[in-house]
Amino acid sequence: MKIVFDREEATESIRKGLIQIGAKLDNIQIGINNKKNKKKNNNKNNLESVTKIESINQEIVELQERKAIVRETEAACLETVLTHLREFTQIHPKSTYEEWISQLHPENVKDYKPTAETNTDCCGIDTTTTDPSSLIIIDHRFYVTESDHRRMWNANLDGTRNFVYPRDQMYSNMQQQTNLCCLGLTQGVI
Repeated sequence: MKIVFDREEATESIRKGLIQIGAKLDNIQIGINNKKNKKKNNNKNNLESVTKIESINQEIVELQERKAIVRETEAACLETVLTHLREFTQIHPKSTYEEWISQLHPENVKDYKPTAETNTDCCGIDTTTTDPSSLIIIDHRFYVTESDHRRMWNANLDGTRNFVYPRDQMYSNMQQQTNLCCLGLTQGVI
């Protein structure tokens, strides 16, 4: 049996085969290019991610440095306050907390004005029988539980000075009453 090839048919068949092979090679090249582009994009994304992480790390380091500076500054301030307390109590061994605060922070002393006709202040404290030093009214923040000043005072008692208890709630009510009293609005205030 003899196989006869038609030259045109064979050429056409080879041409179609080559076109198919070329298309497959194009697809392979496109796939390779896509992989390269993805890798390039991944590298770019990775670079952006690394840059972002480095930036965040730098911000964290700077924040920690700022916090360390704040802690050092607070410690130095507390040391200054403690030194003042020790010097003040050496000179004034029977002093009160309010006297110390009024000397250390005079800007936090409230104006005290008893009324002339009753010898009482605006909160009803009898000024004729009350020790004048106890009439120093300081900012209520010096009485809160977290007050470093109050804590220092209490940690440095020597038996001649009184312990100062936190007055968060009690003083808050007293301060509100004082504010209302000074405005003439004491009716109905408990």
